[in-house]
Amino acid sequence: MTMAEAFVNEHPFDERYREATVNINATVRAIHDSLQASKIDAMPDLLGKMADYLIEFKVLHNQLILSDEEDISDFSCAKDTIAEFNKAIDQIIQKIKMLEDKVEEPNPGINFLHDEMEKITIKLKSLENARSEISFCGYYNEVGVLD
Repeated sequence: MTMAEAFVNEHPFDERYREATVNINATVRAIHDSLQASKIDAMPDLLGKMADYLIEFKVLHNQLILSDEEDISDFSCAKDTIAEFNKAIDQIIQKIKMLEDKVEEPNPGINFLHDEMEKITIKLKSLENARSEISFCGYYNEVGVLD
């Protein structure tokens, strides 16, 4: 067994969390590429995948933090921050679903879609700030940095 396999066996949430982050980032890039090429026929599927990945990311993030409760010096602070983090993800998912509906309309407007996707990308990057705030509660975890 390699060291990486041993790590995954010992920390299965970490690996699944990292994988969820990679999937989100890859999907965001695919959406931006589709918009740059003015090809929106793949958008509904990509947006649906992104919402699913975000839900998985949220669940795994919560499991990661909650599984390390004993390592967090101010757990009530961390729980408040987790609640904010979850709220931010839920808002992004709502925005994605709105965009999914818009893509289904005839002539949704490529500029509108591009602008809305930029807003979603900015919100995704701000998740990293929210996640980092958990570390101010006395906890630090290196995995899952959204780029």
